[in-house]
Amino acid sequence: MNKITVRRKRFLWHPDDIDAYYSDDYFSDDNERRHKLFKPRPTPMASLMNLELGEYELLRFYKNDSSPLLVAATGKNKEAQGFWMENVTKLATSNEALKEACMVFAMMHLGHNHKHATYLLKDGEEVPKEKLPPTDLSHVIGYTRLDEAMLEQMFIRFTNTIKAHKQQIMTMTLETSESVLLSSVLIYLIAMSMGPYVPLFNFDGGADLFSLGRTISDLTFLFSNAPLPTPFYLNNDFDLNDEREKLPREEDLWEIIDFVNTDEELSSTEKKRIQRILTTELKNLVGLFHMDAAGMSVSHIAGWCTFWTPDFYKLLREEMNTYALLFVCYWCGYAHMWHVLFWWGDRIQEDLLHLMDHLPSRVHHFLKWPLESCSRFDINYFDLLSGKMRDLYL
Repeated sequence: MNKITVRRKRFLWHPDDIDAYYSDDYFSDDNERRHKLFKPRPTPMASLMNLELGEYELLRFYKNDSSPLLVAATGKNKEAQGFWMENVTKLATSNEALKEACMVFAMMHLGHNHKHATYLLKDGEEVPKEKLPPTDLSHVIGYTRLDEAMLEQMFIRFTNTIKAHKQQIMTMTLETSESVLLSSVLIYLIAMSMGPYVPLFNFDGGADLFSLGRTISDLTFLFSNAPLPTPFYLNNDFDLNDEREKLPREEDLWEIIDFVNTDEELSSTEKKRIQRILTTELKNLVGLFHMDAAGMSVSHIAGWCTFWTPDFYKLLREEMNTYALLFVCYWCGYAHMWHVLFWWGDRIQEDLLHLMDHLPSRVHHFLKWPLESCSRFDINYFDLLSGKMRDLYL
């Protein structure tokens, strides 16, 4: 069968030919003609921001849904709320790591929203989201995990975030330091949500949640133009009087400090050094508790590792001191109270058991309360900050 081809006539277009192209009745007047000629075509916001549509949707979800939750978690401090509300998405346009971190956090948030169930019960059952939460939360033993496909997507984008963040740190200036600090905070929160995949404390020397959190402290010194060796003592002068609000089972922490004297492997000089460091760090932890209680925030105790004194950092990270690890175990008992925030969940339970495996049996009696605290889901951080939690364990 023969094909029939038709040759098309080619025209050379010239702007002056526009009157010949349109009929006389196309425009009723010159103003309408000018409006139709120069009216811009609608452009997708994703294209304007040089984003794929999926990326734009994640950033929009972060701004509209995730950011208000993070703002609420910062407590009553309006300045801190503005820091989250006004700056994160604005600075994300010029910081690739911050943009990626926002998208990963939004992805994780969406993953939790789309889970078919939230609570795990003692009888092994899951509570579907369409049902009301259990009236007796003492039957809850944990939360359901994210879908594996969602976790895989998070890991891929989280890896890109870490790479971009490293590059941003290497090229950081005073103008970009705020956005780099914010991306560090989001990376810490995202890593927290990954549970056992990012351990709290890595005894093999690899990356862990604490090491990611410490970058926030290091960047804070750079951002404030303070010399790096300067100790981060926010509460060095905190008054430990008897009239103040105390931490739950704070007496146990003082007993741990006294228990150092029973260690036969330590010299008297070493015992005094360890006790001095632990006393200073306990004062620091109490001060952070009061800062959170005053503002009803989750910013200080939850980020305790960013406030470690240098001596405690060395005692824990370099020496892996038994008594410093016990302090971490008690912090787990406090930090578990943030389980109602979806990026915390029940991860602290596994972290505490991991720490217990690396502690000698002679100190296991100190772990009774942290283990009990981390198994409860009927109380939360409001009970911790209000003092109710302390009353429960008197």
